[in-house]
Amino acid sequence: MDSPDFLISSLRILTFFEIPIHFLGFYCIIFHTSKKMKSLKYAMLRFCLWSALLDISISWATVPFVFFPILAGIPMGILSRSFEIQPIPQIIIVVYLLVGVCCSLVGILENQYTKIITKSKTHENLQIFIYIINFLIATTVLVILAINVPDQELAKHEIQLIPKIYLDLPNFFILSLNNFFVGIFLSSGGILIIAQCLFFFISTLRELYANKSISVRTRTLQNRFFTLICVQIAIPFTLLALPVAYIVYSCSIGFHSQTLNNLVFIFLSLHGTLSTLSIIFLHSPYRKAVFSIFRFRFIFAKKSRTEIASIY
Repeated sequence: MDSPDFLISSLRILTFFEIPIHFLGFYCIIFHTSKKMKSLKYAMLRFCLWSALLDISISWATVPFVFFPILAGIPMGILSRSFEIQPIPQIIIVVYLLVGVCCSLVGILENQYTKIITKSKTHENLQIFIYIINFLIATTVLVILAINVPDQELAKHEIQLIPKIYLDLPNFFILSLNNFFVGIFLSSGGILIIAQCLFFFISTLRELYANKSISVRTRTLQNRFFTLICVQIAIPFTLLALPVAYIVYSCSIGFHSQTLNNLVFIFLSLHGTLSTLSIIFLHSPYRKAVFSIFRFRFIFAKKSRTEIASIY
């Protein structure tokens, strides 16, 4: 489990399952979103799109074999093998997609905040503002890291942890020797996203319980729907938070486990698939659509077998 072959094989298997599941999620959201969920349709579609792109970028495009707590690794995906793209652009792609996923999570809560509290179209630009701010912060950090990338040959002599067989590979890349700075960046980014989610969550929850002008039935329906949204967000958030927490922990105390390093990126690649499945099975219209598809296929297959048997 600590070898690059294990990582490549695991991510290839995940890719095989991820793509059809993501397409199923897109199909359900585009064609089977109910009128009650219409305001949430594009927020969920954005989330599924960002998640699918992040999954594929890790499991197929980049396949990062990283040696935490050292910020160094080897990209083994198609971008390196077939297109010979340098590591820095690949890092930028993955970071931007990760930021996009986090922004889309905040966007789902912001959508409920706008719908329940403001009921005003003037707040539709709030999501654009959220994206701009978060991407500007990520860009600033990436620029600082890119400017301070160490001389690769000199940095290799300072590394004791990584086997020489990997150091001599042409794609081996050291992003930074300053673990503290990257740990601060990841921690600050996580806190920023959590703060945004908490703001919209608390504001919406307070309004749901404070608004006395709606009927008991409407309040119950709103509470039930908001609970589903929170569960839907909690699943991908947890799958993202656990790997990030491990990276911060590893970089902070110098802990190394290549098995856990590989599992970090397997978790990150898996989060979008599980998030899409949670969307499908938590919301009744999507769940019914999927069940009807598989029921139709089962009935059609059973009918075909019966017709073939009757011929013989």
